[in-house]
Amino acid sequence: MRLALMVMTAATALLTACASANVAVTSAKPLPKGVFVSEYEYGSGDTGGGNGTFLSLFDETSGRHLRDLVHLQERSALHLAGYSRGMDGTVTYALGQGPYYRGHVANGAPEAGTCGGTVYQLDARTGQTRSLFAVGKDWTIGAPSASPDGKWVAYLSQVCTAAFAQSVVVRDLASGAEHSIGVPGASATRVGWRSDSAQLVVTVMFPVQRGAADDPGFLVVPAEAAGPKSRSSVRRAPDRGCVVEAAVFASSGIQLVEGCPDTVTGPARLVQLLDAGPRVLWRANTGLCPNGMTLAHDPEGQLLVTATTTCGGPGAPVDVVQSWTGQHVREIGRYVNPAQFVVAAG
Repeated sequence: MRLALMVMTAATALLTACASANVAVTSAKPLPKGVFVSEYEYGSGDTGGGNGTFLSLFDETSGRHLRDLVHLQERSALHLAGYSRGMDGTVTYALGQGPYYRGHVANGAPEAGTCGGTVYQLDARTGQTRSLFAVGKDWTIGAPSASPDGKWVAYLSQVCTAAFAQSVVVRDLASGAEHSIGVPGASATRVGWRSDSAQLVVTVMFPVQRGAADDPGFLVVPAEAAGPKSRSSVRRAPDRGCVVEAAVFASSGIQLVEGCPDTVTGPARLVQLLDAGPRVLWRANTGLCPNGMTLAHDPEGQLLVTATTTCGGPGAPVDVVQSWTGQHVREIGRYVNPAQFVVAAG
């Protein structure tokens, strides 16, 4: 599963740009209550009017698809480069470009100057979208997340020619000043804010595996802390024989997704820590695959989990969205269209 999303806009300039990039945009309308926003992808025979990637609204009670907001065609020069949704329903998202690979496989000789992108924000009350800032073509952009107080945006980025070397970049929206947070030798894969905007939780992975010290993990850092962080600051899964797939802040502390013994072996385990741990308040089996699982809190504070039922084993994968209130889980939707991939909910 990929974590990415695009949202509608009413801005004339953006509409013009999107038209040339094979993007169909609906008119701006407020986002209703009781919905989650989901990116999904369709192959042939879909009901959305063609192949490609969509941003849509789904009913949070029934899981039913309500309406498409954006259709990004397969051949578009842009891709959906991540999103987050605030407690007030505001959606922050990025449209990225590249990189262009000169090799024949992903991460094969990425070409300099073929990246870049723009971060946008959609007001849930009006449906209007505004551009926040752009990133130059020598850098990638992904997973933008606005601070709850609206002053900062954190996003993932690396040099366009690099691979598995993402850091977190924190941008002050008022001044445009930026600082980066990272761990040498590691790549950040997710970033999220604490409710008071004072701290970030960052999920990291180590592309070179020499042993348990290189297992994926997470770190908690002050939002204003700049520069490299030591490997010793990375916290590992509290359960022996497990690794961290994702981490988010919750009201009681950090919530983790664990894969045991790795991120491609199901089922995934949801773990609630007290503060940042190591004490565990509770554990629960999600019944889903940890690989690519996404976590997001909806405006009512419930945790939305998106994942597949299989991790590459026998049987076709089924995309599932779950809603968690503490240890209690409710399945919102199960999407079995073999040509459809629901990749993230928020």
